[in-house]
Amino acid sequence: MGKRRNISKVSKDRALDLVFNATNKDLNLVCPAEVGAALGSLLVAGYSRNEILAHCHEKHRNIIDSVISKIDRYTDQIRSCPK
Repeated sequence: MGKRRNISKVSKDRALDLVFNATNKDLNLVCPAEVGAALGSLLVAGYSRNEILAHCHEKHRNIIDSVISKIDRYTDQIRSCPK
């Protein structure tokens, strides 16, 4: 795992709570942008896919894993753009 960036404990806890609470509800009742932002924040901070998925409700892990894959793909595309 890469070096973790410093994000405040409040931000990390809020992001983990958002992901955990979102996946314990009907995903249709959750704002996708908030969950995506929370996942992005955790990934940028250096948390691994497995650490994040450990906080998700089991029945929604595949969906969250898919979102993480898309974030990773877009991040790779952004990094490969010429400066």
